[in-house]
Amino acid sequence: MRITRLFHNILNKIPVSFFIIASLMLMSLYSCKTPAVVVHYPKNKIETSENSFYATYSNKLGIKLNGTEDKNLIKEVSEWIGAPYKYGGADRNGTDCSGFTMAVYKKVYHINLFRSSSEQVKNTDSINKSDLRCGDLVFFKISDNNISHVGLYIADDKFVHASTKRGVVVNDLSEDYYVRHYVSSGRVKKNTSYR
Repeated sequence: MRITRLFHNILNKIPVSFFIIASLMLMSLYSCKTPAVVVHYPKNKIETSENSFYATYSNKLGIKLNGTEDKNLIKEVSEWIGAPYKYGGADRNGTDCSGFTMAVYKKVYHINLFRSSSEQVKNTDSINKSDLRCGDLVFFKISDNNISHVGLYIADDKFVHASTKRGVVVNDLSEDYYVRHYVSSGRVKKNTSYR
């Protein structure tokens, strides 16, 4: 009871203006405090676009792309898938193996490769199979002792080529048939234009 009276006497001596000022100060302090905001920055648009590109073309080609492959080459090659085989051909209406690699290199890199697969090996610097990168050429001896087939390496042990029976398709270098006939790999000398 005494404490209550004492507290009441103290309050009566404090001017009302003090309570108003103190209340306003407390209100301003609380109004400045906003709840913590977590900012979610949107993913980098370029990174998202890159991921989307490689995911789309991995799906399209059935090749696990790792995101470092030449986008222009990937786009161009994907447009050839399903093109029919035609001996001596070099366009999407019909192509043979070296016609395909020649046309793709001309379009994407503005490099003129020799016309036949046995000549295209001369357009390259020899590399180990384990060092293959997207755009390198892989060579095979199918019917005799000369190089008679060429394909374009993409990634994940997969290459694109014009098959005589199926047209432009994707195959795996580890398939028995291609292991048996594989001869060499080469990286095109990009500083030279061949005619």
